[in-house]
Amino acid sequence: DGRTYHPLGRVPTGIREYFAKGRRTIEGDAIPEFMENEFETLTHHVAFRPSEAVQQTQIVSRPKLSAIHVETGAGDWMELDPIYQAGDVRVALHEILAMQKPKGYLRRGNQFVLIDKQALRNELGQTGTMGPDGRLRMRRSEYVLKRAEFKVAVEAGESVKRFEADLERLSDPRPDPVPKGLLTTLRPYQKSGYDWMRFLRRAGLHGVLADDMGLGKTHQCMALLLSLYEEGVKRPSLVVCPTSVLDPWMDKMRQYAPGLRPYKYYGPDRKSEALTLPGMPSSRVTSSSGR
Repeated sequence: DGRTYHPLGRVPTGIREYFAKGRRTIEGDAIPEFMENEFETLTHHVAFRPSEAVQQTQIVSRPKLSAIHVETGAGDWMELDPIYQAGDVRVALHEILAMQKPKGYLRRGNQFVLIDKQALRNELGQTGTMGPDGRLRMRRSEYVLKRAEFKVAVEAGESVKRFEADLERLSDPRPDPVPKGLLTTLRPYQKSGYDWMRFLRRAGLHGVLADDMGLGKTHQCMALLLSLYEEGVKRPSLVVCPTSVLDPWMDKMRQYAPGLRPYKYYGPDRKSEALTLPGMPSSRVTSSSGR
C-alpha cells in the first residue's frame, strides 16, 4: 500500500468471493442486503476498497406517514397523495404502489428505503378509494368531513386552497346578481336559496333545496340555470322529476325563463340518440317513471 506493508490474514470464507476476481458488481435489492451484512466485515480488510458511492450508501429507517398532498380532481373528486418520510427521503404513495414486489427496497440516490406495501395500506385504513393512478380519491363532501381527522399535515394545492377558502363563507354566502332573463321577482327567502346554490356550485359541493311545497323551488332552480348560461356555460342541464310536474316545469320555463330551451325526454318512444344530436338544447326535462 504505497510504501507501507500490511500483514494479510486469511480472508474468511463467507466474504472470500469479493476478493476472487478483484472487482464485483452488486445490483438491485442485493445492494442494501450487502450493506447490512457483508459490508461491515469487509471494511476490516485492507484489500477491500469500496468506491465512494458504496461508502455513501445508506439504509434508512422505515417510512412513516408524514403528510397528505391534496389536489382537486375531475368532477366532484379530491385526489389525495399520502407522503411518507424515511430519513431525508420523501416518497409518495403512488410511487410505492408502482413497485412490482409487495416488499422490497425503494432507491433514492444512494439511500434505500425498505417498503412493505401491505403495512402501509393498513396504516392508511379507510382513507378514500384507490384510483387507477395509485392516488386516493374522495368526494368533496367526504373530504370536508374527514379533513379534521387527518393526524398529519395536509399539503393543499392551489385549487384546494381556493375551495377551502370558499368553505369559510359557508354560513354567509355572498349575494349574487339575479339573471337578467328571469321574468319574475324572487322573494327574500328564494333569493337566499339561489345565493346558497350558487355558492355550492362555486365550491364544487352538492346540496338539497328543501323548501316546503309551493314556496318556489322551481323558480330558484330556473334562476340558477339561467345564471349559468348567461355566464357562458355550454353544457346542457338535466332535470329529473315525476311525470306529474313535467308539463308545469315546461310551462314555467316558457313563462318565466324564456332564455332556456327545454326538451322533454319522456315516453316509450324516446330515443337515446336525441340526447347527443348537434344543437342539443340548453336544458332537458325528463321523467324517471316514463317507461
